[in-house]
Amino acid sequence: MKTSFLSTAFAIATLLIVSVPFAWGQAQPTTGQPTTGSQTPEQAARSQKAADAILKAISVLVPGGLDEGTPRRQKFAAGIELFRQGKILQSRDEFRDLALIDPELPPAEIVMAGITFAIGDNKTGLSQLESAGLLHPNYPGVYLSLAQVALNQGRITDAAVHMEKTASLLASENLTDAQKKHFQKQYYEILTGVYFRRGQDKLAEQTLEQLQTLDPNAAFYLYSKAELAFKKELPDEALKFLKQHAEATKSKSLPEITLIDWFDSTGKKSEAESLLLDTLEKNPGDAQIQLIAAQMFMSKEDFPKAMVALDKFESFRGPTIASIDMKGRIAFAGQAYELAEKSFEELLKRNPNDANFQNVYALCLIESDDPEKQETAKKVSEQVVRRLPKNPLARGALGYVYLKLGEVEQAQRALGQLVLSQNNSPEISYFVANWLKGTGQKEEAAKVLNLALESKSLFLYRSASRKLLQEINTSK
Repeated sequence: MKTSFLSTAFAIATLLIVSVPFAWGQAQPTTGQPTTGSQTPEQAARSQKAADAILKAISVLVPGGLDEGTPRRQKFAAGIELFRQGKILQSRDEFRDLALIDPELPPAEIVMAGITFAIGDNKTGLSQLESAGLLHPNYPGVYLSLAQVALNQGRITDAAVHMEKTASLLASENLTDAQKKHFQKQYYEILTGVYFRRGQDKLAEQTLEQLQTLDPNAAFYLYSKAELAFKKELPDEALKFLKQHAEATKSKSLPEITLIDWFDSTGKKSEAESLLLDTLEKNPGDAQIQLIAAQMFMSKEDFPKAMVALDKFESFRGPTIASIDMKGRIAFAGQAYELAEKSFEELLKRNPNDANFQNVYALCLIESDDPEKQETAKKVSEQVVRRLPKNPLARGALGYVYLKLGEVEQAQRALGQLVLSQNNSPEISYFVANWLKGTGQKEEAAKVLNLALESKSLFLYRSASRKLLQEINTSK
């Protein structure tokens, strides 16, 4: 039950009943919706942002790219707008007309597949791409795209087969110089990916050197060199390439953040923490590193330092879902349930159907002396279980809510099976311990609590568990 607020490994993984990946602004179609006239300025801005995201995503298909301000980009934008209005056939015809005027452009069917992938419809996109292969069997871009999809899906052998077909087509004399350079660059990049996935690092490095002769400042080349250096346990060299990559891509994200992630994801926790703290000291004005630092401090249950980092983050970015969530959990851990309640109330205004927020909100409300809040806690917790009937944390939370309300039979039904489980999370163990204590099984309750308190991960009921354990020991 893990989630993360950024693509780094210091995950806040407590009282989460559903893993929710971070959304990187994936564009969605607005079929049938006009983009001018009836739109508010905010809607128009979102519409333009979505269109720009699609343009950026499909520019990789176009030899020479789709640079801003160029007639080619403007013409592609017009075709994308037709697609976004639900005029699919007109959109395809627009791209066909463009390909007749500019023979270096990809076939319309491939562009349409690219747009479909860009809006997140991978199943339809793959079907369109395979159809494009039947219509344009001698176009290298089809097989490069199929290879990339296969690589993304872990189908390494399929990717390699598509690369072999691409290699034979690249020897053709029918390609312009611009097309050949474009396809060769993609070929080397995808082939490097195949070698990486096969663990053939030497072949990957040789392929990267071929890519460098073609494009010495290619972002892919720099990032991949950083990966290879890290695998060789040369972090300083890896960071050097990551900095060059950041310059090449004009990235505003600190290169150190990627290296922190690599350290952490390969189990080098102390190196990750050391680099994070050093980066934080050198870049106190960077909002992203403050948020990652807050996550790290939370994972160590160093809540005062986490709050300092969160306050600094919010001074740069304002309250976000991530920062409000963490502040709410910190309040919860300190048994300041009313303060935590306000945080999760705000989060539910932003995401009303988020089961994780609903779960913690109910657990905040049930600690109140207000009967209305307690009744709301019951309704919310029951709603979560109806949505996720097999989720043990959801059922455990509901059992705890019933227990706090004095509905002992209901609590027993919810918690009974969890009592027998040997793989309970610390949170569920806390719920079960309360039930065991209520039924007079104090020794068993104490054992369960002691096991929960041995948890090295973030445990928001740690203070509450210590308090309950003290009550049990005192009453023996």
